Amino acid sequence: MVYDGDAFLHFNKGTETTAVVEAGSGFKTVTVDYGTVQTLSSDAQVTLVADKQFSTAVEGTDFQIVNPTQTLQAGKISGQFQVRLLESGATTSSKLIILRLKSNTIANANFNQTYVISYTKKCPVSQLYGNFTNTETWFNDPGGNFSIVEKTPLDTQNPAIVVKEFFGAGMDLVAHYNPLTYVVTVDNQNTGVYSATNGGYVWAKQSTDATQVSYFNPCTREVRLFVNYAIPNVGGWGNQKETFIGN
Repeated sequence: MVYDGDAFLHFNKGTETTAVVEAGSGFKTVTVDYGTVQTLSSDAQVTLVADKQFSTAVEGTDFQIVNPTQTLQAGKISGQFQVRLLESGATTSSKLIILRLKSNTIANANFNQTYVISYTKKCPVSQLYGNFTNTETWFNDPGGNFSIVEKTPLDTQNPAIVVKEFFGAGMDLVAHYNPLTYVVTVDNQNTGVYSATNGGYVWAKQSTDATQVSYFNPCTREVRLFVNYAIPNVGGWGNQKETFIGN
């Protein structure tokens, strides 16, 4: 079978992507592919436009379309645009760019007409470390100051943060984290606090509620941990929140 109809313009290599703009990079460039269902018989102008109604990112402030209009030459079937995601406009919560194709000479297909870029800003974990205030807490009184450092020796496959002496002199709170997402898992650990009433040491571990996700954000220097406190084989105090804000 041979197709000899209109060329029809569309996004030809997927219709969405996610990206991370690293702090200090200035920007990140994302490639957006497009094409036609058959080769062109003559040159055509193709324009990539942002849908202002549905995009949460602002063109010119948060991102730029590099050379938004280009020529797709005769005999060709595909091309690429570049979208520059600006660090100055990126945030730690996702922003969306909704893109569409336009041409005065090529009709749009009735498929793959919207391309979505979702992007966030990510800061290096080294930006997190330093002094923090424990603003929300169950274990201590609010307002305490603690130092959060990287656990050494560093395990690049399973790194961890340490809240120094959070449980008392010499007793640190240790939590491992995913280096890509900064999602945290609180280690199962003895706080060193003995409850004479209950006859055992209080232990801490990650919350038993799967909806309570522990994490940290190096950009804002916020650490939020959901900790389950209990005495093994006795009982406990359930899942509690420990929040630290960088000073």
